[in-house]
Amino acid sequence: MDNNSKKSNIKRATTEFLQKRKTFGRQAKLLNKKFSIKSENEYFLDDVKSFHNSLNQENFKHKINKRKKILVVDDNQFINDSIKLLMDKIIKEYYLDIEVIQASDGIDMIKFIVEDQKDGNLIECVFTDEYMEYINGSDAIKIIRDMEKTNKIKKILIFSISSGEDNHESNIIIGSGADNILGKPVSKNAIINCLKQFNIISNY
Repeated sequence: MDNNSKKSNIKRATTEFLQKRKTFGRQAKLLNKKFSIKSENEYFLDDVKSFHNSLNQENFKHKINKRKKILVVDDNQFINDSIKLLMDKIIKEYYLDIEVIQASDGIDMIKFIVEDQKDGNLIECVFTDEYMEYINGSDAIKIIRDMEKTNKIKKILIFSISSGEDNHESNIIIGSGADNILGKPVSKNAIINCLKQFNIISNY
């Protein structure tokens, strides 16, 4: 075989090799795309991104759990839920970053407030019924105010919701340390006016 023939064969073999390599490269890219084949570095970066996202999610949950709160206390579940519904509408209407939580009697009210103040003092105010099964609203308020006087807890706004219209009942409620009295059935406007009066709405 002469030199020209050898050169021709080498050129042809080289061309075929390059074509096969080019074809293989395209196929490899398609396989990577189809089956998400990644390098070790790419997997490491994915792990970092995943960890970062998980941290963001935990921070978001923590932020939600640390929202300010309004506590509604009533042993009548229907009334309790009705007041919560009014509160939720007000919160949405005024774009308040507040969560409504519920309790069913004066014992729970005291427990919620004490536990809350250990966890960041997030309860902005309390709306409580007067007549309840175990401890009335005014009796629970007295206990809370006594705890405030001895510096066991910080001062908290408490609004009483009462169906009584006589002065005697009003005097008992105010005497217990309630900050305000709302008539029953309580209206949306009455709640809004109360929140405005004590600068809860204007704070947000």
